Amino acid sequence: MSNIGTTILTNDSTTINAANGILALSMVLLSGSATFSANLPIGHLTTYPISLVINEPVTIIDNTAIDGLTIDATAGEVKIMVRQ
Repeated sequence: MSNIGTTILTNDSTTINAANGILALSMVLLSGSATFSANLPIGHLTTYPISLVINEPVTIIDNTAIDGLTIDATAGEVKIMVRQ
């Protein structure tokens, strides 16, 4: 059975590393503006920031733990759902 968690990131940023053990992550911009980027290539993601759009969810799934994904919501609010 997988562990599932939800949090809301408000006016802050966070980086998901392999040590977190996250295999799948969904995020949705609730208000303001926010971006996400990969510090290392993850699938087809680049290291350039990608803007989130309000109420448009983004899901990232990897076969191994996601490593080096930064979510920057310093000017917004993002709901994050993860599965380990």
